[in-house]
Amino acid sequence: MEPEDTERDEPPSVRSQLLNAPSLLRFAAFALVIGGFLGALETGASPIAGDSAFSLLFYAGIACAVGSIYLGIFQHDLNS
Repeated sequence: MEPEDTERDEPPSVRSQLLNAPSLLRFAAFALVIGGFLGALETGASPIAGDSAFSLLFYAGIACAVGSIYLGIFQHDLNS
């Protein structure tokens, strides 16, 4: 019989967390932009004007998308 490999519960490294960050931000950006845009349209507010909470969600989604792009470029530079 071969001994079974025991997996240790090690805390995730900073590098592995950095690899997951762009994916999480992309998902958050998609959800926030769609939710903010549809909510603004439903309430009759402009998603660009900044006069409702939904427009703030829209802007938060755009910020997440920009952050995702930045972290993706930063991560690519680390791998090079």
